[in-house]
Amino acid sequence: MRTTTKKATTTDQRIEGLEPGAMIEISRNDQGVQVYAERSGDGKRLRIFRIKADGEHVLGYDIVINEEW
Repeated sequence: MRTTTKKATTTDQRIEGLEPGAMIEISRNDQGVQVYAERSGDGKRLRIFRIKADGEHVLGYDIVINEEW
């Protein structure tokens, strides 16, 4: 499944290129902790979260894109 719109080399480029509804793995360490970025189906939110090896969600951020505060 293709998750980005163009060939990306940096993590920022990979996240920026995420299509709505897509998810990518950003990193993984030797202890099995994985970090993912996921764009919402409407493309307006970006969620970055970390999962421990046992499947437990440790930490997550929900970022609103192109919103004025």
